[in-house]
Amino acid sequence: MLEKNLFSLSPHPAKKERIFTVYELTRNIQSLIEGNFPLRIGVEGEISNLRAASTGHIYFTLKDPFAQLRAVFFREAASRLKIRMEEGMKVVVWGRLRVYTGRGIYQLIGEEIEKQGIGILYTRYLQLKEKLEKEGLFEEAMKKPLPPYPRTIGLVTSPTGAAVKDMIKVITRRFPRVHIIIYPVRVQGEEAAEEIAHGIQVLNQMKEAEVIIVGRGGGSVEDLWAFNEETVARAIATSRIPIISAVGHEQDYCISDFVADKRAPTPSAAGEMVVVEMEKLVERLEDSLNRLNSRMFLELINMQEKLQKLTRALLLQHPRKTLEREKEKLAELHLHLFRRMQTITRNSQEKLASWAGKLEALSPLKVLERGYSITFLLPSGKILRESREVKKGAEVKVKLWKGNLFCQVLKKEDESITPS
Repeated sequence: MLEKNLFSLSPHPAKKERIFTVYELTRNIQSLIEGNFPLRIGVEGEISNLRAASTGHIYFTLKDPFAQLRAVFFREAASRLKIRMEEGMKVVVWGRLRVYTGRGIYQLIGEEIEKQGIGILYTRYLQLKEKLEKEGLFEEAMKKPLPPYPRTIGLVTSPTGAAVKDMIKVITRRFPRVHIIIYPVRVQGEEAAEEIAHGIQVLNQMKEAEVIIVGRGGGSVEDLWAFNEETVARAIATSRIPIISAVGHEQDYCISDFVADKRAPTPSAAGEMVVVEMEKLVERLEDSLNRLNSRMFLELINMQEKLQKLTRALLLQHPRKTLEREKEKLAELHLHLFRRMQTITRNSQEKLASWAGKLEALSPLKVLERGYSITFLLPSGKILRESREVKKGAEVKVKLWKGNLFCQVLKKEDESITPS
């Protein structure tokens, strides 16, 4: 019946060729499909690409191992549904087959839905998740901490997708000096899982990256399925380098998210998670310096106030009136008071000199003036306290009392300093 109708599309059977407008052809197809499926039908399949629109409509795809069919529950029908639709759910959708001429697609307009069971992909997902969880691959004890200031970051993702552009943009904006290594892979399709796993292994062998981001942008369950494969999960679990899983959107959860050391809701969020913002780091250092200066200033003010109190105390104890009444003891009292004033003044000066010396000793500039220096690891700016914190060949900045030196480590000796 359908083949016969398709053959009779042309109103001129004698002619082998005819030019249709897009609208004419689509209307003919609409007439054929809706004419052959005029009544309500039931279609069995697995839910995929489920999306609830703000209008109240629910859009999704019904699929089986061989084909896919677009479907929609419009707002009124969606409000009457008795079950909650989920990705991977196996269902029978009852409705009418219609052609949407505006886009040239045919779709099932759903009216009712019956739950049949769990879809094949979702069953595989649950089985692998349960298996790896029993092996302990999801345990917190297995998670490796992310480095606070990584100098090199590895990306295992598609080199042409929006995800890699978003991650590079976020990372370089927050910390421009970081080095990024991209291992290009396919992120969907039959060979994607093997490529992703191999990319993780290669970056581990290179030993340059301090943290790896594995991920891609959003998509359907089928698009993200490579990150639900056991090969990828095993590669993440055996990685010596910490791994962030950044697959899809915030609501998407893959096996890689559970195995990875950290899960980022989106690729952009992974970029924010992996590096600290340079401006904030500079702000912290400036804040520490300001607090040190404020503390020194307050100490100086306190010393000045104590000196003023001692001066006022000396003025209150002045013996002039006593000397006027006691003329006979003038010489003795004068000598006695003079010596007392000398002693008090000398003690005050000694205390003041001692306090001034302590304040001067607290000054970091005085430490530098005595020949000491402060060494910073480049480019992170970390202050070095032990030679083991730096590798041979690393670049460092040495701050002196006057000026700075920019050096490269040619040799280092790791020794413990034992107090004498």
